[in-house]
Amino acid sequence: MKLIKAAFFLCLSLASTAAAPASSGSLRGINKDHEELDSLAVIVAADNSRDLSSILETILVEQGTSGSWQQARVQPRGGYYACGAAVKIDDESYLIDGLSLKFCSLLNWDGDQFTETIYSGVMGTFGDYTMCPQDSFLNGIEVRADTTMDIGYSGLRIKCKNPKTDAARTLTLFDALNLDFCNPGLFEGVRWTCKRNRSLHTGSRCPGGWERCQPGANPGSFQNQQWVCPADRSLETGRSCGPQAEWIKFGQWKQQQRWKSAMAVPRNEYVKGAQAHVGAQVQSYRGGLNGLRLLVDELHFGVSTQPIEGYWQLVGSGSQVTFSVTESMTLSSGSSVTTEESFGFNQEISAGFEASIFGIGVDTSVSVGAEQAFTTSRTVESTLERTREITFEASCGDELPEEGGRWFLYQWKMEQESDGFGPGFEMASNHFVCTNSFSRPPRCPLGFCANDADCQSCIAPFEFLNSEDY
Repeated sequence: MKLIKAAFFLCLSLASTAAAPASSGSLRGINKDHEELDSLAVIVAADNSRDLSSILETILVEQGTSGSWQQARVQPRGGYYACGAAVKIDDESYLIDGLSLKFCSLLNWDGDQFTETIYSGVMGTFGDYTMCPQDSFLNGIEVRADTTMDIGYSGLRIKCKNPKTDAARTLTLFDALNLDFCNPGLFEGVRWTCKRNRSLHTGSRCPGGWERCQPGANPGSFQNQQWVCPADRSLETGRSCGPQAEWIKFGQWKQQQRWKSAMAVPRNEYVKGAQAHVGAQVQSYRGGLNGLRLLVDELHFGVSTQPIEGYWQLVGSGSQVTFSVTESMTLSSGSSVTTEESFGFNQEISAGFEASIFGIGVDTSVSVGAEQAFTTSRTVESTLERTREITFEASCGDELPEEGGRWFLYQWKMEQESDGFGPGFEMASNHFVCTNSFSRPPRCPLGFCANDADCQSCIAPFEFLNSEDY
């Protein structure tokens, strides 16, 4: 027998990327009240690690000098956004030579956290992760660079924001101006350096004598001046800075190091990944990271934005009172649904949809507002969370509708195609309706059938479907 489905096409109203941004603090779809780092680009992108090229928007802030872009690194799990970062510091030039991001879940910030190494770098080691405050996510970046030499970044800050409260905070991962090559401790309120014993505590006897120390400068002084060797920040003053690098007075070097204007991504978008640009060696500075793109998007849970179709499907008929029915939730990608994806599908359904109803004697479309759609989404919530299919017995009663009669069993199903934002789904719920006639399919959206068992009359706001005109 050919299956019949009385279809409710649930077409979600989706804002285009060109639309005005969401209101402050909102989550999309949530229905609730080394050439070191010397360029930066921000990419407004979807939550998608499969094919970024078709959906990237590039905002170039500063261009690197040479080299090529590496493969973008994106956290593919839906509902995960960057919540912290770590940098690798070149152990000679003390410029940034690597970047790694940590990702937290929108649903459980303290739960499982994942890392993506954007660029592993060449020299040095990664420091500890600097984490955004609880329930906050990476929303921008600020860099310190030399205004006269294209040699990379001497500092990096991350911009964090809580999407629920809009509370913002800036955290410094690294700042070369605060490098401290001074000996530990103070003497008469002054920092000091002992060239022959860098670990010696001030106040002790220093072979060769103590010298005033300026944090941020190379250790020691020369001609009563503090100096910086950009190629080797730990080099003692008075020695050769290298074949192609030159000493520069600390005051002049410090004046050249400027924090560039904080580059925040659009107000309600957050970091999903990044892409590194790697260049060749320039002068005495090893080739490495010399560009960066951030991959960002509005907060959502990594699911498709395609229209959702919901319908009653005839899954059984016959002269019996019980039927075997399968309840299932399958992603279009073939993988099991995650907690974040389940929540995302639920929110997409609850945002509101257009219902088109088809069946024998039924041919109409109705607008379903968010308040009504919320009821439908909550009714199928348990099925949306199902990671494997189960079979249950559906009973139409204790006896046949009449002598020689048959029961017709309809099951509520929903489906959605995938797109660049994430997978779609096919869902067969644990909700069913029995009718005593092939010509009497259910007339109401799930959750809006009246007390009659065969769903031939609807409750508000769909009472108009009770009319024989429909």
